Amino acid sequence: GRIDNADANLVAQYLVGREPRALAAGAGSIWIADAKDGTVSRLEPSRDRFVTIPVGSDPVALAFGDRALWVAERGDGTVAQISPASNKVIQRIETVNAPSALAAGYGAVWIGSAVDRTVTRERADGSDVVIHLGASPSAIAIGAGAVWITSEETGTLFRVEPRTGTVVRAIRVGNRPVAVAAGESGVWVVNRQDATVSRINPATNSVSDTIPIARDPAAITLSASDVWVATATGEVSRIGSRARRISATVELGNPATALAADGESVWLATRPAAARHRGG
Repeated sequence: GRIDNADANLVAQYLVGREPRALAAGAGSIWIADAKDGTVSRLEPSRDRFVTIPVGSDPVALAFGDRALWVAERGDGTVAQISPASNKVIQRIETVNAPSALAAGYGAVWIGSAVDRTVTRERADGSDVVIHLGASPSAIAIGAGAVWITSEETGTLFRVEPRTGTVVRAIRVGNRPVAVAAGESGVWVVNRQDATVSRINPATNSVSDTIPIARDPAAITLSASDVWVATATGEVSRIGSRARRISATVELGNPATALAADGESVWLATRPAAARHRGG
């Protein structure tokens, strides 16, 4: 579905596969991974056109960077690279065990493995650096001068120096941090068990604000001036990045699983309900 960023209204809905699990924005498109179908769908909003691309087993995470879409195929233990020019998989990374989290930036793809408790920095030339966290990564974000990795297992946010791949700080956040986003407004972490969002000040590497949210928050994204958080109870809330409080809430028909922002719109995917579902 598509939410207008300005007035916080749900303005469009699309039927997408059986279990949309992850979203990414890039190349003028919204990309949707469907875990059950083993596909990635590309929606071009300006043309209202869908293209469905077969990928590997259990695609659970997406990232757009270096003019490509990256897909974590957890079931196959690979990360696929999709070319927006051809809408086809053009190569696969096979060096990470059961990839489950992704980000792209600083000339690399960052791949999390909850099984191995590592994040691997994979560059285009094939060189890699394995970061041993000592905790299972749950989500990765790039922004505010660093790579940020949450561990739901330990309630920790790791700050990684992108040039060296070195962990420079471990920051205690809330309980079960399942999602993270980073940008000019700071670093924002969704704490699922606490039903809160933590804002981390990158200058001090400390939590500056804790914002209560509806129970069971599951996903987060940043727009130009706001923070958006979706819950498994079927709500999407807009938090003002300056006021740091909820300014609007959108009620959904189904539990949300993923969010992405693109210009004036916020995109969301929802989990199946009964025989049919909405997503997008």
